[in-house]
Amino acid sequence: MIRHALAALISALLLSGCGRGAIEPQIERNPAAADAQRLDFRFEDAPGPFSKVRAEAVYRVENETCVKARPFSGAVLPPEYKLDLSLKPLGENRYEALFHRDALRDADYFGQGLCRWQLQHVAIFFSSPTTDFTAALFYPQDPADRIEPVQSFFLHRDYFSKPEPMTLVFGERAGFYPPGQGAQFRIAISAEPL
Repeated sequence: MIRHALAALISALLLSGCGRGAIEPQIERNPAAADAQRLDFRFEDAPGPFSKVRAEAVYRVENETCVKARPFSGAVLPPEYKLDLSLKPLGENRYEALFHRDALRDADYFGQGLCRWQLQHVAIFFSSPTTDFTAALFYPQDPADRIEPVQSFFLHRDYFSKPEPMTLVFGERAGFYPPGQGAQFRIAISAEPL
């Protein structure tokens, strides 16, 4: 009897909206987006070509007070949204993407006031025949601040053989790898307002 009552209670809770889908609204694109950005990145000293090159802009709600707390835990997890960017090749090892910093519509998604979206970073993903790599360009919180270009470094040997147990190799800052680690390649990433 208790087992049936417990099962009924769990079912009722799930149906009443305690699941993940019930508290994550449909995010809307901003029809009046105006803060256009130009992303530029290039590979340098790579030991071979890359495949599956792609980029995405990652946005997050900046004001947590507009987000409903999770049932039971009470945790407030600001939603994230990943926008795939359309890449234009600018030569053998260089790419460009145009997108908007204000691509998402600020709205009252949770019934608790206006949620304001902020661009967090742009992530770039690329692959050698054996290994998947990633690097990122982080955006400042204040839109008036300059977007600092970055260079991320990788080892040639990782291009030819995926390091275990990693599934994704992240770029490192200049000087991270000691000279004894062997040859390196890099990706240089920059962005600017249009």
